Amino acid sequence: MVQEYTKSLNRVRIRVMKGTRKGSPEYYLLKHQSELLGIRPDAWYRDRTGKKMMIFNPAAPRSYVSGLKRQMNRYELREALLDTSPDLRKAYHFRNRLSEYYRKENLSTAEEELRSLIRDLDSTGVEELQSFADTLRNWFREIINSFHIVKQEYVVDPKTGNVRLKEHRLTSSMIENRNKIIKMIKHNANGYTNWERFRNRVLFVLSRGPEDGHPDRQDKAVNSRENSSK
Repeated sequence: MVQEYTKSLNRVRIRVMKGTRKGSPEYYLLKHQSELLGIRPDAWYRDRTGKKMMIFNPAAPRSYVSGLKRQMNRYELREALLDTSPDLRKAYHFRNRLSEYYRKENLSTAEEELRSLIRDLDSTGVEELQSFADTLRNWFREIINSFHIVKQEYVVDPKTGNVRLKEHRLTSSMIENRNKIIKMIKHNANGYTNWERFRNRVLFVLSRGPEDGHPDRQDKAVNSRENSSK
């Protein structure tokens, strides 16, 4: 859903950019500094000494921005970018709010917060955000179901040795992985004209025998010589 919302955010940016004059500071920001819209306000990085530094630090050192012909840091660039349009600032706000929703909510709070998020998106008056609110309504139950915990495991931090409990939510990652593998099989072969050969190849790659949960399957080709001889 965050990926889908990013597309809506990008549509807002492009709409605003088309309304600005080419060569203007606003056009430069919207065209060449758009990656700042994909960074959370609390994002950080480690400098050469290993110290954690905020990306959007107002007091960070400035560097020369050729497109604007002045010294600016990332915080100032982001604020100048958001100042180009109230719609863009609203879209950036909800992008971060949606990210926080997936990071902080749980199964008991997800439904109420999602309803609040939909209401607030509807009230923005921004067409792209209202369209995304419809998407949330259409997939409401599936979004809530994604907060179910399907697996728990203890993870040891290799640096500190601290142990924490990691919870895995219900996702479509497994089926997405299988779909990608099948597409790669077709791509590497430049396509298949023989269905049985393609089916055998997919079964061979995706199936690993007893350890894959199929103790009675031996990963033999459907039309193998051994089977045909019998």
